[in-house]
Amino acid sequence: MVMVDPLGNIRIILVRPKFAGNVGAVARAMANMNLQQLCLVAPQCDPLSPDARKPGVRAGAILEAARTVQTLRDALESVTYTVATSCRGGLYRMQIEVTPRDMAARVLTRARIGQAAILFGPEDSGLTNEDLVNCDAVVRIPSSPTYPSLNLAQAVLIVAYELFLAAADTEKPVPPAAPVDRADAATLDRLMGKYRTALLKIGYLHPENPEHLLFPLRAVLGRAALTNAEARILMGMAQQMESFARQGAPPNRSDSP
Repeated sequence: MVMVDPLGNIRIILVRPKFAGNVGAVARAMANMNLQQLCLVAPQCDPLSPDARKPGVRAGAILEAARTVQTLRDALESVTYTVATSCRGGLYRMQIEVTPRDMAARVLTRARIGQAAILFGPEDSGLTNEDLVNCDAVVRIPSSPTYPSLNLAQAVLIVAYELFLAAADTEKPVPPAAPVDRADAATLDRLMGKYRTALLKIGYLHPENPEHLLFPLRAVLGRAALTNAEARILMGMAQQMESFARQGAPPNRSDSP
């Protein structure tokens, strides 16, 4: 029986990173903690530049294998559990906040049956609310209240260390679970986009702050662990709402009673 290496199913996603040196240091931290999957979303630097390669040979191998995409949705393809990192507060962030240790346990549990991802935002601003809508949980690393913001590579190293410890603490290998046709985070992002459009169209969302209700909706969908078929049904419902609001009547359907 082939056993699952959960660390091999964990994707580190850097969203709009600005400095090549930080990207290289992230790759070094990943190599130290046996993480291999690195994905860069719209990087503002060259991840293969000399500055990025300085941290070490193993880091260079991770950088060369890293995937670069232009949208977060692309980075979340095949991912079924996502965690955001943040040092900022806010009601929604606190509602889904977990400690680094709890994060590691949750991520490893999900990584034994599929792909999991941890998102890190740009060095100067962190992840936006639009980024957070894609996530099932938020992890905040405890730090001094007088200077709570960590360097990007430091944050990755702490998260990676917790994952490494949790994986090493497993008493015995866990066999792979039966495959499930689980909707990935990219599919949920498309679903949320359709509901955002539909709920704005019918006046349910406030145009200036739609995330106020989109955040709890995303949390509900995450807990539901939707299959792809279920996600398609909900997309159809959202599209029908938007169509009804726009046209005043639902389109004719051959399967209507």
